[in-house]
Amino acid sequence: SLLQHGQIHDCLKRMILEQYNRDIWEKILKASNTDDVKHFLRLKHYDDELTLSLIKAAAVVLGLSLEGTLEAYGVYFIKYTVDMGYDLMLLSLGPDIRCFIENLDTVHTLLALSYKNIIPPIFRCESMQDGNLVLHYYSYREGLQSLVVGLLKGAADILHSTKVTVEILATQTFFVSESENLHHASLRVTLPEHLRTTSTLARHIQENIRQRIKQNGTGSCPFSNSGDLSVQSAGSINSAGIETKAIGCEGKDCTVVCPSGVPRSTLGCPALSPDNFCLLFPYHVVFDRHLVIKQCGNRLQNICPLVRVGSLMTSVSTIVYPRLPFAFHSILEFFNSVFVLHMIGGKQKQGVLLKGQMTALDQDHILYISTPKLRDLEELREKDIFLADIPVYDTMREFILLNQLRTAELDISLKLEETTIKLQMTAEALENEKTKSEKLLYQMLPMKVANALRSGHQVEAEKFEVATVLFSDIVTFTNIAAAVQPIDIVKMLNNLYSTFDQLTNAHNVYKVETIGDAYMVVSGLPEVSDRHAHDMANMALDMIMAAQRVNSPATGKPLQIRVGIHSGPVVAGVVGEKMPRYCLFGDTVNTASRMESHGQPGMIHMSQDTQRLLETSYYVTRDRGFVRIKGKGKMRTSFLMGKAGMVITSKKREEKDMFDGESITSSTDHASTNPSAAVMTSGVCIVL
Repeated sequence: SLLQHGQIHDCLKRMILEQYNRDIWEKILKASNTDDVKHFLRLKHYDDELTLSLIKAAAVVLGLSLEGTLEAYGVYFIKYTVDMGYDLMLLSLGPDIRCFIENLDTVHTLLALSYKNIIPPIFRCESMQDGNLVLHYYSYREGLQSLVVGLLKGAADILHSTKVTVEILATQTFFVSESENLHHASLRVTLPEHLRTTSTLARHIQENIRQRIKQNGTGSCPFSNSGDLSVQSAGSINSAGIETKAIGCEGKDCTVVCPSGVPRSTLGCPALSPDNFCLLFPYHVVFDRHLVIKQCGNRLQNICPLVRVGSLMTSVSTIVYPRLPFAFHSILEFFNSVFVLHMIGGKQKQGVLLKGQMTALDQDHILYISTPKLRDLEELREKDIFLADIPVYDTMREFILLNQLRTAELDISLKLEETTIKLQMTAEALENEKTKSEKLLYQMLPMKVANALRSGHQVEAEKFEVATVLFSDIVTFTNIAAAVQPIDIVKMLNNLYSTFDQLTNAHNVYKVETIGDAYMVVSGLPEVSDRHAHDMANMALDMIMAAQRVNSPATGKPLQIRVGIHSGPVVAGVVGEKMPRYCLFGDTVNTASRMESHGQPGMIHMSQDTQRLLETSYYVTRDRGFVRIKGKGKMRTSFLMGKAGMVITSKKREEKDMFDGESITSSTDHASTNPSAAVMTSGVCIVL
């Protein structure tokens, strides 16, 4: 399968985050089923299917066509390469966008040489009569021509501050093997007016091609194995554009290389003998249009004995790059491309790769001047080649040594990147666990107290002048527990208390503890609040109604709870070390508990101290008179019925009240301003 470098994924991620936002990127990750960490290592390779799924997911999430997404990505990719520091390399291809396009294949050849497991596309540039260009794009990846459109537009705009128009003329597919096809797209590039000219040198080279290669038919596909080449589509041959004469070596009978039709005496320099030619170019091959080898370098014959005069090129070599059939006319089509050949045989069964240039000697012969394609010293040893076997002038020597260092640096960088990712994942996991621990701690202790304990500070007991405490329990809980299984009781309490816990957040009250069916909360501490009684009143009203939405596992009927509220001074502090708890102390706590135990089912029983704090708010209360409270004597108490316009107790409930002489009183000076309470009560209360 084909592989993509991790930087392709990283580029897409940066584009989405820069041009859109994190939420969009998260949706793309979810749609493509990719991981934001392990699938975005820049120095790793990933399967093409993963890359395509990312791009397709981006198209769907962004609401764009796949072609539009690919083009936008191509434009941004140029910006990405510039940001990564590759701008000097891209600008070195030429002074303008025309030169950039004409040398585009060179960049991909370099990438193929530098990065393992990469199968780059092939580019062939063709100049039109009107001075514009037709770029032929060949790739084993289907449907990426829109990406090339974006790349060309981005390169023109970002690198050369100009505009080009790119039009896809045609697409076609060539059968290569049972497992792969080669996809070809022709793109017309309309250049700015001042770039629609062909240099004098280029015209001279093309004229030499026409004179050198005489053909009778029309052009044919370079990826077919038969047919002649059209002169009109031929590219440049070499930097000099000089007509040369065939070497024509048969054994030791070799002619001297010299320009065709030029007397040797007029050159003004000594003739180059075949021996010196083979010494200077130890890895060259000359073959005819029938692909029969006419001459080859000495060193090439030493490392690959099968390569000898008279052998067929197709029997001793294959074309690795560009990926096209080994045919005379196909090679002529790609003269301006780097050719990588795999030479078969030698001491190493895998053979050796040669990288070089094809040039026409005449209409029947091609010269391939090359050098071994090696990445590092290890590969040098594997091929049984030494630096001394490479010509002194050949920069491959320096490349091998430099790439050896670069490979080592890339390995270190990859390990560093993987280690960094692992550390990031570990840090994220620790942060998640820390968040969970903090959440659990904040459930056990108030945030203010928990933060003080985490900081290593001792939390002293604190006295609060006034706070409101609430107790509740479930009516007939003992009977329910005796009638059903314990697991049913646990489910019932969990359902009820989970609802109550949500209400504590809505009403700014703190849950102190639960013991069996008893639920205790406080308002006004540890954060002091002037509205503690109002918040607790709203909490109590919502608790009564929330209980009615939970059914008893014994009877299937809604639960009823008793609620008691009292306000007064409280002392609060952390008790214990092994399982520290934030506890409340003082007579206020006892009184609130007595309010609950002496209350009525489905009612909110409160002391006069709490009622006085509610007198300026919009609450409906009913005086209960004096009630004998255990341990307290007679106390005047009241019931909290609801708010003006709505109550939580029905007429039927009021008629069953066992106390006489009670009156409903209401103070309408101010309405409650707690929006949460209003929302939670509006759907279930009875409107008077």
